[in-house]
Amino acid sequence: MYTIAQEAEVNRILSSTAPQTILQVQCSSTTQNLKQTYRIKALLVHPDKCDHPRAEEAFVRLRTAFEAISAGNGPWRPKSEEKTSGMDTQREQERHDPSEGPQNRSSHLYSKPHLFQTSIRFKEAYRSAQQADKNVQNAFKTATEKSYARAQSRSHQHDRTAYRSASAKLHKDLHSTKKSLDDTLDEFILEAGHLADQSASTPGFASFRSRSDEEMAFWREMDKSSLDELCAFREKVGESRAERDIMSEARSREREVADERLRWRREAGLAGEKEEKRRREKRKKRKEKEKEQIKKQQKEETKRAESVEGITRDLSSASI
Repeated sequence: MYTIAQEAEVNRILSSTAPQTILQVQCSSTTQNLKQTYRIKALLVHPDKCDHPRAEEAFVRLRTAFEAISAGNGPWRPKSEEKTSGMDTQREQERHDPSEGPQNRSSHLYSKPHLFQTSIRFKEAYRSAQQADKNVQNAFKTATEKSYARAQSRSHQHDRTAYRSASAKLHKDLHSTKKSLDDTLDEFILEAGHLADQSASTPGFASFRSRSDEEMAFWREMDKSSLDELCAFREKVGESRAERDIMSEARSREREVADERLRWRREAGLAGEKEEKRRREKRKKRKEKEKEQIKKQQKEETKRAESVEGITRDLSSASI
């Protein structure tokens, strides 16, 4: 195993080329600072401490860079420029001409090599941070997927049981609601039929007001048409109710068939498991029996050889 920091350090060392960039030191670093930096980074990428596939390669490059810097000033600063680009030379110039001190110091801070090294360090830090962020995201995604898969596998049986219970409760509620609606509709039809019969026997409201014969005939015709419409409505309701009953019976039959198939599958699976178990036990017993027969044959052969050897020995002694 290796941490995110170790992986980022290995990637940074392998992507760097200059020794001072690999060790992340400056030209003016002391020997003690150089050794301390090398010790810290070596502990991160050492093959015994880090299981990264390229940890050994990174450690070799780190050691090579440390040896190159420890042997001299390094390949990035030739020996010809050692006396003209170091801080000691700038301090000597400041002693001779104090007015040039701040100017030389500021020019050194914003010189091209210094800015180049700073930009390299920033780029490497950004890349390492970006890689670490990607590693964290991938680890979080993997852990989330694994936990979701475990939770889903655990709750699958519970969800299926809950769905079955909820479906059964829903069918029961629908059946009770349909029954109550049918009862209400029956009461309404009976009440409407009773009112229609009363209106057919009593010609409108003729008992309350005087009407002409034409008006009485009109109301009788209206009552008769209303009664016919009510009978047609009764027949229609009866047909729709019969259709609903047929559909309900078909659905219940489908559910029963599905449950029966599921039960058959489960029984077949259990029977198959029992048959496979019985076959395994039978094979095991047959192998044990064969082993016993082999051992018995070996014992018989050993006894036969011993008896032959004894007879041979007796014959040889008798001949002597």
